[in-house]
Formats: sequence, C-alpha cells, structure tokens
Amino acid sequence: MEITVGNILEIDILKGAKLIAGKKGLSRSVSSVTVGEVPDIADWLHGGEVVLSTLYAVSEDPQAQLEFVQRIIAGGASALLIKTERFVQSLEKKIVKAADSADFALIEVPTEVRWTDVVRKIYDTIIRTEVEMRMKGDLIDDILAGDFKPDDLIRRAGYLGADLKNGCLAMMIDIDRFRDIISERKLSEQDIQSLKREMFNAINWIVNGYSKNSMVSLKSDDVIVFLTPTDNITERQMFMEDADRVTRDILDTFKSRMKGMSLSAGLGRFYVDPKDLAKSFYEARTAMEIMRRLGRSDSVTKFDDVGIYKVLVRVMERDPQELATLYDESIAPLSDYDAKHKSELVYTLEVFLKNNQNLNDSATELFTHRHTVRYRLERIKELTGLDASKSDDLERLSLGLKAMRLLGH
Repeated sequence: MEITVGNILEIDILKGAKLIAGKKGLSRSVSSVTVGEVPDIADWLHGGEVVLSTLYAVSEDPQAQLEFVQRIIAGGASALLIKTERFVQSLEKKIVKAADSADFALIEVPTEVRWTDVVRKIYDTIIRTEVEMRMKGDLIDDILAGDFKPDDLIRRAGYLGADLKNGCLAMMIDIDRFRDIISERKLSEQDIQSLKREMFNAINWIVNGYSKNSMVSLKSDDVIVFLTPTDNITERQMFMEDADRVTRDILDTFKSRMKGMSLSAGLGRFYVDPKDLAKSFYEARTAMEIMRRLGRSDSVTKFDDVGIYKVLVRVMERDPQELATLYDESIAPLSDYDAKHKSELVYTLEVFLKNNQNLNDSATELFTHRHTVRYRLERIKELTGLDASKSDDLERLSLGLKAMRLLGH
C-alpha cells in the first residue's frame, strides 16, 4: 500500500513545511513524486503524485497561478508542495480556497529545502512502507495461525510500530456491496486497487490519530485493525466506547469522500493477553458476517452485541441444513401464508417480540386494534403449532425469525 500525504509531512526534511490548505487531503494516497515547473505539468500526471513547484512559470500572473493549481488538482495529483518565497511571495486567497474546496493539500516548503532531497526521501518512504505492509501481513497471518510465542509477537509488532503488550481488540472493515459496485461501475483492476488504497489510507490515518501503537493491515478486501488503548484509558468500557467512536469516524469519513459508497465494521472483544488476538479477530469476522447476512450497511457491529446470532452462525457453518430446518418448522409457514394472502403475520410476530409481548404497544405500532393482533397470533398458532403465549414456543419462533434473516429469506 502507498503512503499518504500526511506521511510525507512527517519526513524529517519537511519538518519546517506548513499546510496552508486542504487538511482533509492528508489521507490521500501518494504513488510518486515529480517536479512541475512547466505550465502544462498537469497533462503528464497519472494520479497520486506529489507535485513540487516554485510556480516560476506563472509567477507574474495570479490568475495563471490559480489555473495552474486547478489543473494539477484536476489531474489527480495528491498534493502540491510550493516554495512561495523564491518567485511568489504569497498565494492568493482564491488559490487557498480552491484547494480547500477540493480537499487538496497545499503545502508551503522552506526555500532552503532542495527538491532533489525531497524526491529521494519520498521514494525511500514509499519503499519502506511497502516492505512494512508485507511484514504486517505476515504477522497477522501468524497471529491467525497461532504460530507465535507471546514475547516474539510483542517484539515483532513493536518493530512495526505497534505496542500490543497492554492488549487490543480486532476490527474488520470492508466496503459495503463491494462486488456489486465493481460490476455496476465497471471498475478496472486499477480502479479497484485505487479504491482499496483510499479505504486503507483513510482508516490508517484515523487510527493513528487515535493511537499510534495500533496496527493496520490489508487482508484480501478487508482492512484489519488491531486497535490499542491510549495511555489515559483505565477501564475496558472506556476503551470500547473509544473504539466505537473511532470506527464511526472511519465510516463517516469514507462516506463523505466516496459518494454513493459506505463501509461497515465488525469489532471483536478487547483482550490483554496476546494469545487471544486471534480470538478477537474471529469475533470481529463473525460480527461482520452476521451484519452482512442481516443486510446492514454503513454500520458498526460488536461481537458483544450480536447475542444468539453468533450461535446460529456457528450452527450454519457446521450444518446449514439444521438452520434451514429451524426456519422451515417455525417461520416458513407464515411466510408462505403472507405471500399467498398478502397478510402480515411475520411482521406482526416481529413487532410483538420487539414490544416484549405487549398487545397494546404492538397494536399501536401496527396501526391496528389489539384484538386484531390477538387474532393474528392465533392464526400463527394454527399455522405453526407454536403458541406465542408459551415461553418455549415463543423462543422457537424468535429463533426462527433470526434464522430467516441469516438465510436471507
């Protein structure tokens, strides 16, 4: 994966650089770097470049400077680094505004910095980051395989900038309906990889802003995060609340930048012992799988909150027919009846359960009379042989509804 504009600003040679516009563009991917001192530099861009310029070619004309920056933005560059004191004393406000509007990072670099040094440092960082990503992927594979000693795991993670000795939780994040989007938008492989980079970099940027000791990696189409608590976290509940907030920030940021697209995330439990990291990962994956089967999108699902669904998913993985039988012997007759008679027996049952078997509340939500609700419950009993007034039967009907959702009926 490529580095971001924010990573570029952390390079030692750019410590004196100043971000003057486009703060939201700091999470953009960087694929290469080029010096652009000719007016038509934008015609040579392929996307993802950091462009370095003194604006020499347009130094005498503020309008030409604006058009120069606009063309670079339109050309797909990730950022523009400018030496403003050499040929241009200051940038016009309309240039700064244009960059801000496009979430495009405009960065002022001290005059004494040499472009050749910047180019070399950026390419060094790109190579180092690619190596680090491969090493993180290998580490995650070893965690999932259980092929590690706790001390070795902490040491290897520390070498990659992650401090796991105080525990962490696993997070799995993916693009909603990704395969459908690829088909609908006819995305090329280059488009797909670019989209993955955007997702990864947005996640990495936000996670590092919360805790630099965390580890972010890409596995297939999913981004895997091992999120670590900050120093001021003293209780597990505080950390879980932070994790929920960080995850929602990731989802909101991606949705605001990628119009018509959203992310969803599954969160495992927090564990202190490194040997439990794989368990947290599988919990996050289970939460994600349940969320997908329930048709949810743009959502955060915690393993702690999925209740009996996690048991049903395990049943389905072991024996799919067993779950289908549960559905057939409980809810299927109601679904068939509703389809033939355009009735609402399944929906009535769902509302009845949601309202804790309260007839009045259920009738209010259904915009009908409580006697109508009672009649429908009797009809449910006739069709299924299960009496909603008996706890065992009601539990079976409830499980049947959950099986129905997991099976996608």
